[in-house]
This record gives sequence, C-alpha cells and structure tokens, in this order.
Amino acid sequence: MGLSIDRDEKKAGLLGWLKNIFGSPKNYTWEDMIQDVIVRLKDEGEKFDELEYRTKKRIQELTDRIVENLKKYDSPNIKEDEKRTYHNLAKMYAEEVYELRNFLKAILFTKISFERVIQRLQTVRDYKDFQAALGPVSKMLAGVKNEISAIFPKVGETLDEINRNITDMMISTSNSMGGFNTNQTFMINEDVEKIIQEAWKLADSNVEKMLPEPKKLIQQTTQITNLSTQQSTQREINQQKSIVNKTEKIQLEAQTSSSSYNIEIVENIILNEIKKTGGKLNIQEITTNYGIDKEKIYEALYNLKKKGKIEIKDNPK
Repeated sequence: MGLSIDRDEKKAGLLGWLKNIFGSPKNYTWEDMIQDVIVRLKDEGEKFDELEYRTKKRIQELTDRIVENLKKYDSPNIKEDEKRTYHNLAKMYAEEVYELRNFLKAILFTKISFERVIQRLQTVRDYKDFQAALGPVSKMLAGVKNEISAIFPKVGETLDEINRNITDMMISTSNSMGGFNTNQTFMINEDVEKIIQEAWKLADSNVEKMLPEPKKLIQQTTQITNLSTQQSTQREINQQKSIVNKTEKIQLEAQTSSSSYNIEIVENIILNEIKKTGGKLNIQEITTNYGIDKEKIYEALYNLKKKGKIEIKDNPK
C-alpha cells in the first residue's frame, strides 16, 4: 500500500512532514543555553584539576631531588668535579621547578576564571538578567583566552567555540528584546580587566601557600627530617643550614640562567629587587647585574602593572 501525502503536507515540505510524524523538538530555552555553557566550563575545569595534581606532584619530586643533590654536594671527602655535578643537577632541577610553578599559576588562574564565569551564570534568575549577563561573560572568556592561549592552545579554541555560541545567543535574544545596550561596553571591559587581575593575584597567592619557593620547601623538608629523627649531630645541623644557604644561590642562578629569559622569571627578579630597595627600581642595575635587555624589563614591568602587582610612578623632580 502506498503512503499518501496531502496538499498541506506538501506545502510544509519533507522536514515538516517528518516533524508531524516524529514530533517537534523541545524548545531551547535560555536556561538550557546557560546550562550548556556551565557544563562545558566544568568539563574543562575537571581537566585542569588533573593537570594541577600532576604538576604539583612533579614539583615535589624535583624539590626532593634538589635536597638530595645539595646534601651530596655538602658531603665531606668528595672531589671537586663531583661537587660541580651535584651543584649543576640541583640547579637544573630548580630551573624546572620555577617553570612548573609559573605553569601552575596559569592552571589556577584558568580554574579561578572559569569559576567566576560559572558563578555569574548561576545567579541568572530571569530572561532579562540572562541577556544582561551574556556580554560580560563573553568578554570575560575572551580575556581569559588572551591570557592563556599561548600556554593552553586547545583551551583557547574551546573558549572561542563557547564564545561563538554565546554570540549566537546574543543575536537571538537581541532580536526579541530590541538589542543590547552598547553604552555599557567600556564598563564591561573595565570590570573584566579587574576580574582577570584579581584571578592572577589569587593564583599567585595560592601557589605560594601550596608550593613556596624552592628555598622554603627545602627548609621545610629539613625541619621535618629533624623532627622525625630527633637525633641530629652538629655536623648534620650545619649541613642542613648549608643546604638552605646554597639553595638561595641555586635559586638565583636558576632564575637567570635561561637563555630565553622567560618573562615570568624577569617579573620575579623585578619584584625581588623592588622588595630589596623598598619600592625603587634601577633598570640599568638590573640590566648590568642580570644581563637582561631593557626591552624585556619594560615588558615585565608592563605585565606586572597590568596584573596589579605594582604601580609605576615618575620620580619627583
């Protein structure tokens, strides 16, 4: 028996006819739109949870190796070439620790930024608030992408995709609500910049709490060893003090030995110099002492100012 299609169904076309058979799809509400973005961001956040765990574990392994090699370096009756070997190994591990600490800061910054966006979306209560939230959320995700895309390119692509979806939402909702208020763009940009700076500050603070500088980590390790053994000869105590002192030197060498001079390392050097001088900075001295180009120093100063870590003021005449 043949299947007949009436005149109205022919006008609706094949898709219309299929919809009549299988039913129309469920309407895609603004709540669904929000939930989709939240789910995508939470999925990305879970990936960063795993990445954070592996990075912290690797940093602890490297710190243990620094301690081990510095103890060997300070052992009596070893040859000079062996001392140099242990010193170079400790320096190499310290360099990797610094790189991983900066990497960990980027991980935490990304997680914190995602949490801020999710929190904003979860506070949306009605359609009007939903429309008002789309612009800031889109700007925030674009800002996060600019900060991390060089480190996490795939995440940058994901954020671009999410933002394209948000743009579609904005176009869809603006058609029904008469358009967005473009006069708020400057305020949105200012708020996003402030949130990004705060996220970096919180990431820096969290890394310092979880994983202090290699020197502090090693000092904590030796203190734990003292408590656990309850038996340390004077020679062992002196050896532990020597390890901590040598680590400070290794720490400085690790910061400045990279041929490419990672910008985060230059930023750390500048912050340390500012602390030493009570807020003043002599660019020529940094160039001479560390061999860093002035252009790199100016770039680091701009980044630190952008992150809200320093304020730059002209010298009084």
